Amino acid sequence: MKDKVIWIDKEKAYILTVKEEDVDMEVLTSRTAELGEEPTDRQGGATEILKDRKVLERQKQMTKQYFDALSTKLQDAKRIMIMGPAQTGQHFFNYLDQEKNSISKQVLEVKKAEKMTDNQLKAVAREYYLSIS
Repeated sequence: MKDKVIWIDKEKAYILTVKEEDVDMEVLTSRTAELGEEPTDRQGGATEILKDRKVLERQKQMTKQYFDALSTKLQDAKRIMIMGPAQTGQHFFNYLDQEKNSISKQVLEVKKAEKMTDNQLKAVAREYYLSIS
């Protein structure tokens, strides 16, 4: 069993595994960026509403696949801390709570954090588990 820290946003997740003083990092990317942006010169109307619904449904499916892939990386975790900007971290925790209850019980904290460098992420992960041990 390992201690893990997840930094997550809509595009990618950094999975940090803490083993005493050593921190390993893995990156998992989301496919939601593949959808891209629609041109802004749209006409509107019923056809556009249907297109928007299809795009939103596709985004939901891709987000679920992203969360599924990320949750498989957490199955061997003893303790988990989730962080990231906006609401993605909380959405991921809610997903774990509903779909992967055994993993959600391992989550110690969900907190907001801005983008950090790789070294900053590793330092935060190391210090977090040293402070609670």
